Amino acid sequence: MGWLFAYWDAPLVEDALFWFVPTALQQLEIGPMLGAQGALPASVVGHGPLPPQWAAGLPDYGHPPLWYGWLAAFLAVSPTLGALRAACVLPAAAAGLGFVALADEARRPWAGLAVWAIPGVLAQLLRPELDLPLLALVPLALVALHRDRWTIFAVLSVVATWTKEPGVLLVVPALVQAFRRRRLAWQVLAPVVALGVWAGVHGGLAPVLQRPSSWGQLGENLLGVGRFVFVDQGRFLLVFGAVGLAAAPLELATILVFALFFAYVRYYASAGTADAYTHLRYLLPAVAVYVVTTTARVRVPNAAAGFLSLVQLGWLHRVHVNGPEGSMAGIDAAYADRTALRAASGGEPWVGTYLAAGVGRTWTGYPDVPVRVYAFETTPEALAAGDLILVSTYGEPATRLERALRVEVVGEFRVGEVASRIDRVLGQAPEGWVPAVAPPR
Repeated sequence: MGWLFAYWDAPLVEDALFWFVPTALQQLEIGPMLGAQGALPASVVGHGPLPPQWAAGLPDYGHPPLWYGWLAAFLAVSPTLGALRAACVLPAAAAGLGFVALADEARRPWAGLAVWAIPGVLAQLLRPELDLPLLALVPLALVALHRDRWTIFAVLSVVATWTKEPGVLLVVPALVQAFRRRRLAWQVLAPVVALGVWAGVHGGLAPVLQRPSSWGQLGENLLGVGRFVFVDQGRFLLVFGAVGLAAAPLELATILVFALFFAYVRYYASAGTADAYTHLRYLLPAVAVYVVTTTARVRVPNAAAGFLSLVQLGWLHRVHVNGPEGSMAGIDAAYADRTALRAASGGEPWVGTYLAAGVGRTWTGYPDVPVRVYAFETTPEALAAGDLILVSTYGEPATRLERALRVEVVGEFRVGEVASRIDRVLGQAPEGWVPAVAPPR
């Protein structure tokens, strides 16, 4: 909660900005619905420029409706960024309590605090996306299994699945526990039934995209997932506690099923995919369970075990090779973009579509200033001498435009390792022109 208050005004980024909050606003305007699709809500259309991603309105990505309804309840009180932050407080607190309780199963409850040393988890608290409630529900469901509270597990796993489909993966640790207890509990299948009901009610599930097309790409994905979960950002130090996973079969099953599933489904690590970044947030439940479990089971003094976990904070604001979800660098970039927007003077700056989606909307955290929008398809001829262009760390790359333009730097706005820059166009440089590439979405 302290972290949320410290970053209460952190601007929205990526999927929450583009899809999840607009979907909640649509539910607020039209009423509860199972599948979000169709026209953009008025609170999106009537304020600020519309990037090309919204040209066809909201798509139906097939995700269950519980999180959208939760956000809508807070937005009904106040359609502001503060309302969205408030909506994240309870899931954040539930995650903290859940991981402390999970560590308590190894009689080291303090180890649950290690979840707050994971850079991606701290960043996720500030992103009102489907992955936040899932991060809260997974440890609570595992605690219920440890304590043989099968009905509580069934309720939690159903809510998790109807928050985001990968909640169904909780069936794996449930099967492991049923085998260990030598009992066939009907509650084991609760997440599978929940997913089947959602598929039946909705008429299908979210599409499976970006699957590896060869064994080589699958192997590449597995290596990327394994690196991020077990090694990346100082977690290699926790290998001293990894042997303890043999005594934690429920946790080990959860880690492996999330890692294996997302190595095959929607993890954009294979060579040749159009998307520039991976969705590391999908792996956060596996990372969090791994960090807490190994911290609780490493056979060193408590102070040393805590230090091994805190080492991760050295990467808190570092730019991650796989994009803005791996650390706070994505949030830092949003702060830098906001500062650059406020500082731009002498014309309407050109901004990328990721930033344009936030401009002028009360629930995004960005100022209401006049801008023009460039996208992947924008040609250098669209910009004239004297125009300003805002170059962000994330979003559409301005590199293609800058190669075909002569520019001078007007200002640079740095936050941590990221920076937003404002350039002024001096003229055309046709020899640097390159064709447009396909957009990532």
